Amino acid sequence: MRLMLLIALLLVAVCGCSREDDLFLEDPAGLLEGPARERLARYHAVLLRDLDIHFKAVFLAGRSGDIDRTAVELFDRYRLGERTRAARGVLLVIDPVGQQVRLEIGYDLEGVFPDGFVGRVEEEQMVPFFAAGRIGAGVAATVELLVARALEAGALEAAEIGIEGPDGIGGRWSGGGGATTAIRPAPSAKPDGAPVDP
Repeated sequence: MRLMLLIALLLVAVCGCSREDDLFLEDPAGLLEGPARERLARYHAVLLRDLDIHFKAVFLAGRSGDIDRTAVELFDRYRLGERTRAARGVLLVIDPVGQQVRLEIGYDLEGVFPDGFVGRVEEEQMVPFFAAGRIGAGVAATVELLVARALEAGALEAAEIGIEGPDGIGGRWSGGGGATTAIRPAPSAKPDGAPVDP
């Protein structure tokens, strides 16, 4: 009987952890492990709790024919922004096979994260980190800049002038705001994003 109780408690703990990860990360290939995953979890918590921004990173398992469309569809499927006061979601889509990334920005955050800013973040942070095979560091650096920008722009006050409502606009959470950038991940990257020693 004790063994069954112990197994049940372990299952609850494991299921609880994976559900929490599902809030901010979908990584079927396991590209983020250990410290990179923990760091991203901490940033997600700060964004959601302190800045009312729901962030999620998704690593695609296969090539996306149209990453822009994929990002909008995923944004709506996950209903990013539903856990906030308005349409305040951010989705980072990483397509390692198609070598591209997309930051999709929810309606109420387009003033905080305009397309030009998002494009610069991708070009100046993600491209160099990914080229060096440091995927985890590239994702973390990107989220750091999002947090800094939200704090700088007074994202909490921005919620007051945004588009209110529990369902975004007409049930849509994002209208395609953001940017897409080509990336060239290092072919010798370990799954955790650390470079492989020659």
